[in-house]
Amino acid sequence: MIKVVIFDLDETLLRLLVDWENARQAVIAYGKEKQAVFDAKEWIIPISEKLSTDEKTKEEVDAIWKKHELSALEEKGVERYPIAEGYVKELKEKELKLAIFSNNCHDTIQKALEKAELLKYFDFIVGRDDVEKTKPNPEGIFKILEHFQIKAPEAVLYGDSENDSIAGENAKIKTFIIRPKLNFPRF
Repeated sequence: MIKVVIFDLDETLLRLLVDWENARQAVIAYGKEKQAVFDAKEWIIPISEKLSTDEKTKEEVDAIWKKHELSALEEKGVERYPIAEGYVKELKEKELKLAIFSNNCHDTIQKALEKAELLKYFDFIVGRDDVEKTKPNPEGIFKILEHFQIKAPEAVLYGDSENDSIAGENAKIKTFIIRPKLNFPRF
């Protein structure tokens, strides 16, 4: 029986209006300043992972993400997905626990959910700065399972990307890859 539903945030429940290319360029500039070895053609997540070789560096990389995310939230807000809001409300009415596991920073997740008027539905949040390894690593899923003291078959994950799919598969939980403007498959 399902007890906890885990959601990704950006492009699953809502859309953050972050200039990701600008954020990526800031992470690349940081990496060059540190004389780190990475492929500048990669997307921001793998670059950030390669740069985050120790706790101090990960905190600095996370701070770059956080700056760009929170700035965009303040300046542009979020795009709400009405179908997502309806489904989240439906799940809470069934007395299920809801969690977020996102590669966004914890503060960003919380503020974005507040702006979208969805925070009240969520019981637990795990962001990139709450784990050592971000998605597709399942560390955040394990943290959620531990928090609620449940086993993998008692949770499902909704996400929008291959990273979500891999994380769910590695955690051995049922995973739905969705297009939130269109549908939320029922479990």
